[in-house]
Amino acid sequence: DDNFLRLLQSGFFNHIGTYVLESTTTWGDALMNYILALDKRPNTNPQIQDYGLQQTLAKTAINMIAGLPCYTVITGHLDTMKDEVTGRIMTAMMIPGKAAVKLPLLLDEMYVIDVRETPVKGEMVTNRTFLTRPTGKYKARTRIGADGKFELREEPDLGALMRKAGYPCVDKDIHFR
Repeated sequence: DDNFLRLLQSGFFNHIGTYVLESTTTWGDALMNYILALDKRPNTNPQIQDYGLQQTLAKTAINMIAGLPCYTVITGHLDTMKDEVTGRIMTAMMIPGKAAVKLPLLLDEMYVIDVRETPVKGEMVTNRTFLTRPTGKYKARTRIGADGKFELREEPDLGALMRKAGYPCVDKDIHFR
């Protein structure tokens, strides 16, 4: 936290094009470890109130990151679950509790990487695409690609998507002091 705030106050983020939080799964674990250490309970199981604090810290941090003067990319793993009533398979961010539902609400763009293996000339080839809209199982969405700008499946290239949506995607000049 101290280092991030120091970088923010120094104007560091004005000089970078993209800030990446990789990944919410590991970051959520780190937040919980921080909470447990603050309460002098390191290496113990979290208690119910710890999850509420984790969610509050995560929401505050995501809002700060999303407000940076650069592009931000936040990655995370998906957790797969089955709805016991309908039998439908669904996914959500792999972060404990209600944060898995609430954190995505803070994000404008949410793509899911779909990986498929297909045979090509007798060999299996891995194809990756971004899903840009919900499919039932996946909760992808886009604001910049709305109104038919993006297909359901797009090449996994954030710069190309920015340009396709009509936004500039240029590297910032690097100035070393």
